[in-house]
Amino acid sequence: PGFEGNCQLSESSPTIMHEEASVDAEHGAGIVGRRFGTQVLLPLPMTGELAAQHTAAAVGRSCARLGVLILTLEEALFLLSEVPVLSGILDDGDAPGSHLTSEAFFQRCCRVVADFAWRYAAYRHFRLEGWVVRPEGFKFGADFLLYDGLPDEVHAQYAALFVGDGTPWSEVVASARLAQTVAKELVLVCFMQRRSASEVMDGTGDISAPTPSLAQHLASEASRVSVVAIRKWHSHLG
Repeated sequence: PGFEGNCQLSESSPTIMHEEASVDAEHGAGIVGRRFGTQVLLPLPMTGELAAQHTAAAVGRSCARLGVLILTLEEALFLLSEVPVLSGILDDGDAPGSHLTSEAFFQRCCRVVADFAWRYAAYRHFRLEGWVVRPEGFKFGADFLLYDGLPDEVHAQYAALFVGDGTPWSEVVASARLAQTVAKELVLVCFMQRRSASEVMDGTGDISAPTPSLAQHLASEASRVSVVAIRKWHSHLG
Protein backbone atom coordinates (compact mmCIF):
# COMPACT_ATOMS: atom_id res chain seq x y z
CA PRO A 1 0.00 0.00 0.00
CA GLY A 2 0.99 3.63 -0.33
CA PHE A 3 2.36 5.77 -3.10
CA GLU A 4 4.82 4.14 -5.48
CA GLY A 5 6.57 6.11 -8.20
CA ASN A 6 9.50 5.65 -10.51
CA CYS A 7 12.96 4.77 -9.24
CA GLN A 8 14.92 7.55 -10.93
CA LEU A 9 17.55 8.96 -8.61
CA SER A 10 19.30 12.29 -8.71
CA GLU A 11 22.75 10.77 -8.32
CA SER A 12 24.52 7.40 -8.40
CA SER A 13 22.78 4.19 -7.38
CA PRO A 14 22.78 3.67 -3.59
CA THR A 15 24.72 0.41 -3.35
CA ILE A 16 25.58 1.09 0.32
CA MET A 17 22.02 1.87 1.28
CA HIS A 18 21.36 -1.03 3.63
CA GLU A 19 24.73 -0.71 5.33
CA GLU A 20 24.56 2.97 6.21
CA ALA A 21 20.88 3.95 6.16
CA SER A 22 19.35 1.49 8.53
CA VAL A 23 17.97 1.11 12.03
CA ASP A 24 20.62 2.47 14.37
CA ALA A 25 20.71 1.06 17.89
CA GLU A 26 22.67 4.08 19.16
CA HIS A 27 19.75 6.33 18.15
CA GLY A 28 17.07 4.03 19.56
CA ALA A 29 14.52 2.70 17.09
CA GLY A 30 15.03 5.62 14.70
CA ILE A 31 15.93 5.21 11.06
CA VAL A 32 18.90 6.88 9.43
CA GLY A 33 18.60 7.88 5.77
CA ARG A 34 21.20 8.92 3.21
CA ARG A 35 20.97 11.98 0.99
CA PHE A 36 21.69 11.60 -2.72
CA GLY A 37 21.44 15.01 -4.40
CA THR A 38 17.93 16.33 -3.74
CA GLN A 39 16.57 13.02 -2.46
CA VAL A 40 16.87 11.01 0.74
CA LEU A 41 16.79 7.22 0.62
CA LEU A 42 15.52 4.92 3.35
CA PRO A 43 15.76 1.14 3.34
CA LEU A 44 12.76 -1.11 2.78
CA PRO A 45 10.78 -2.68 4.34
CA MET A 46 9.06 0.12 6.25
CA THR A 47 7.77 -0.45 9.76
CA GLY A 48 6.06 1.50 12.52
CA GLU A 49 5.45 5.22 12.11
CA LEU A 50 7.37 5.42 8.84
CA ALA A 51 5.02 2.86 7.27
CA ALA A 52 2.07 4.81 8.68
CA GLN A 53 3.34 8.07 7.18
CA HIS A 54 3.83 6.42 3.79
CA THR A 55 0.41 4.77 3.84
CA ALA A 56 -1.71 7.53 5.39
CA ALA A 57 0.09 10.66 4.12
CA ALA A 58 1.67 9.34 0.89
CA VAL A 59 5.14 10.33 2.10
CA GLY A 60 7.86 9.15 -0.25
CA ARG A 61 7.93 6.88 -3.30
CA SER A 62 8.72 3.23 -2.73
CA CYS A 63 11.12 1.61 -5.17
CA ALA A 64 11.07 -2.17 -4.81
CA ARG A 65 13.76 -2.60 -7.47
CA LEU A 66 16.32 -0.73 -5.35
CA GLY A 67 14.77 -1.68 -2.03
CA VAL A 68 14.41 1.92 -0.88
CA LEU A 69 11.86 4.60 -0.05
CA ILE A 70 12.70 7.84 -1.88
CA LEU A 71 11.93 11.09 -0.05
CA THR A 72 12.21 14.68 -1.18
CA LEU A 73 14.25 16.97 1.04
CA GLU A 74 11.06 18.56 2.38
CA GLU A 75 9.59 15.19 3.28
CA ALA A 76 12.81 14.05 4.96
CA LEU A 77 13.11 17.19 7.09
CA PHE A 78 9.47 16.90 8.16
CA LEU A 79 10.03 13.28 9.26
CA LEU A 80 13.22 14.33 11.01
CA SER A 81 11.92 17.38 12.86
CA GLU A 82 8.14 17.21 13.16
CA VAL A 83 7.05 13.59 13.60
CA PRO A 84 9.87 12.53 14.22
CA VAL A 85 10.44 9.23 12.43
CA LEU A 86 14.06 9.63 11.38
CA SER A 87 16.89 9.91 13.86
CA GLY A 88 19.36 11.43 11.41
CA ILE A 89 20.57 11.82 7.83
CA LEU A 90 23.88 10.73 6.36
CA ASP A 91 25.02 13.28 3.80
CA ASP A 92 27.25 12.86 0.78
CA GLY A 93 30.84 12.34 1.90
CA ASP A 94 29.95 11.95 5.58
CA ALA A 95 31.52 9.08 7.48
CA PRO A 96 29.19 6.38 8.85
CA GLY A 97 27.83 7.53 12.20
CA SER A 98 28.10 11.24 11.30
CA HIS A 99 24.37 11.75 11.31
CA LEU A 100 22.96 15.18 10.56
CA THR A 101 20.39 16.46 13.03
CA SER A 102 17.31 18.31 11.80
CA GLU A 103 19.11 21.63 12.25
CA ALA A 104 22.25 20.54 10.40
CA PHE A 105 20.16 18.94 7.66
CA PHE A 106 18.15 22.17 7.24
CA GLN A 107 21.34 24.18 6.88
CA ARG A 108 22.69 21.72 4.32
CA CYS A 109 19.47 21.77 2.30
CA CYS A 110 19.50 25.57 2.20
CA ARG A 111 22.92 25.41 0.56
CA VAL A 112 21.88 22.71 -1.91
CA VAL A 113 18.48 24.06 -3.04
CA ALA A 114 17.67 27.70 -3.73
CA ASP A 115 14.74 28.91 -1.62
CA PHE A 116 14.59 25.63 0.32
CA ALA A 117 13.73 27.51 3.51
CA TRP A 118 10.55 28.81 1.86
CA ARG A 119 9.71 25.49 0.24
CA TYR A 120 9.92 23.75 3.58
CA ALA A 121 7.87 26.42 5.35
CA ALA A 122 5.11 25.93 2.75
CA TYR A 123 5.35 22.13 2.84
CA ARG A 124 5.11 22.14 6.64
CA HIS A 125 2.21 24.60 6.53
CA PHE A 126 0.12 22.39 4.26
CA ARG A 127 1.02 19.17 6.06
CA LEU A 128 0.00 20.60 9.43
CA GLU A 129 -3.29 21.72 7.87
CA GLY A 130 -4.02 18.12 6.97
CA TRP A 131 -3.26 18.10 3.24
CA VAL A 132 -1.42 15.26 1.55
CA VAL A 133 1.42 17.12 -0.16
CA ARG A 134 3.36 15.90 -3.16
CA PRO A 135 6.35 18.22 -3.68
CA GLU A 136 6.79 17.26 -7.34
CA GLY A 137 4.24 19.38 -9.21
CA PHE A 138 6.48 20.55 -12.04
CA LYS A 139 4.66 18.66 -14.81
CA PHE A 140 1.47 20.48 -13.78
CA GLY A 141 3.13 23.89 -13.85
CA ALA A 142 3.33 24.14 -10.06
CA ASP A 143 5.62 23.45 -7.11
CA PHE A 144 3.36 21.27 -4.94
CA LEU A 145 0.23 19.22 -5.48
CA LEU A 146 -2.32 19.16 -2.66
CA TYR A 147 -4.58 16.14 -2.15
CA ASP A 148 -7.58 15.78 0.13
CA GLY A 149 -6.89 12.06 0.37
CA LEU A 150 -4.40 9.55 -0.98
CA PRO A 151 -2.99 10.13 -4.50
CA ASP A 152 -3.96 6.60 -5.60
CA GLU A 153 -7.57 7.25 -4.55
CA VAL A 154 -8.24 10.88 -5.47
CA HIS A 155 -6.91 13.49 -7.87
CA ALA A 156 -5.04 16.51 -6.56
CA GLN A 157 -7.46 19.30 -5.70
CA TYR A 158 -4.93 22.12 -5.91
CA ALA A 159 -1.70 22.92 -7.72
CA ALA A 160 0.38 25.26 -5.56
CA LEU A 161 2.74 27.79 -7.15
CA PHE A 162 5.29 29.87 -5.21
CA VAL A 163 5.21 33.53 -6.16
CA GLY A 164 7.16 36.61 -5.13
CA ASP A 165 7.64 40.22 -6.11
CA GLY A 166 9.54 39.20 -9.23
CA THR A 167 7.09 36.57 -10.48
CA PRO A 168 5.74 37.62 -13.90
CA TRP A 169 1.96 37.57 -14.22
CA SER A 170 2.34 35.60 -17.46
CA GLU A 171 3.75 32.70 -15.42
CA VAL A 172 0.72 32.75 -13.12
CA VAL A 173 -1.66 32.82 -16.11
CA ALA A 174 0.15 29.93 -17.79
CA SER A 175 0.07 27.86 -14.60
CA ALA A 176 -3.62 28.62 -14.07
CA ARG A 177 -4.47 27.48 -17.60
CA LEU A 178 -2.45 24.29 -17.21
CA ALA A 179 -4.06 23.52 -13.85
CA GLN A 180 -7.50 24.04 -15.36
CA THR A 181 -6.81 21.59 -18.18
CA VAL A 182 -6.05 18.85 -15.61
CA ALA A 183 -9.06 19.69 -13.39
CA LYS A 184 -7.11 21.40 -10.62
CA GLU A 185 -7.38 24.81 -9.03
CA LEU A 186 -4.28 26.96 -8.80
CA VAL A 187 -3.29 28.45 -5.47
CA LEU A 188 -0.52 31.02 -5.11
CA VAL A 189 1.77 30.57 -2.13
CA CYS A 190 3.05 33.93 -0.92
CA PHE A 191 5.25 35.00 1.97
CA MET A 192 4.62 38.27 3.74
CA GLN A 193 8.31 39.20 3.91
CA ARG A 194 10.15 36.96 1.49
CA ARG A 195 13.83 37.82 1.79
CA SER A 196 17.05 35.88 1.49
CA ALA A 197 17.62 33.34 4.24
CA SER A 198 20.48 35.37 5.75
CA GLU A 199 18.25 38.44 6.07
CA VAL A 200 15.75 36.57 8.23
CA MET A 201 18.26 36.15 11.03
CA ASP A 202 17.48 39.27 13.03
CA GLY A 203 15.41 41.44 10.70
CA THR A 204 18.22 43.90 10.10
CA GLY A 205 18.67 43.08 6.45
CA ASP A 206 22.34 42.26 7.02
CA ILE A 207 23.05 39.84 4.19
CA SER A 208 26.35 38.88 5.82
CA ALA A 209 24.45 37.34 8.75
CA PRO A 210 24.51 33.52 8.96
CA THR A 211 21.55 31.44 7.82
CA PRO A 212 18.96 31.38 10.63
CA SER A 213 18.21 28.22 12.51
CA LEU A 214 15.21 26.14 11.50
CA ALA A 215 13.30 27.27 14.59
CA GLN A 216 14.15 30.94 13.96
CA HIS A 217 13.05 30.71 10.35
CA LEU A 218 9.72 29.02 11.12
CA ALA A 219 8.99 31.49 13.92
CA SER A 220 9.80 34.57 11.84
CA GLU A 221 7.28 36.79 10.07
CA ALA A 222 9.19 36.15 6.87
CA SER A 223 8.08 32.50 6.78
CA ARG A 224 4.38 33.19 7.33
CA VAL A 225 2.45 31.58 4.49
CA SER A 226 -0.41 33.28 2.66
CA VAL A 227 -2.47 31.32 0.15
CA VAL A 228 -4.50 32.91 -2.66
CA ALA A 229 -6.81 30.78 -4.81
CA ILE A 230 -7.04 31.64 -8.51
CA ARG A 231 -10.47 30.91 -9.98
CA LYS A 232 -12.12 31.66 -13.28
CA TRP A 233 -14.39 34.72 -13.16
CA HIS A 234 -18.01 34.10 -14.15
CA SER A 235 -19.82 37.27 -15.08
CA HIS A 236 -23.23 37.92 -13.61
CA LEU A 237 -25.95 36.64 -15.96
CA GLY A 238 -29.03 38.05 -14.21
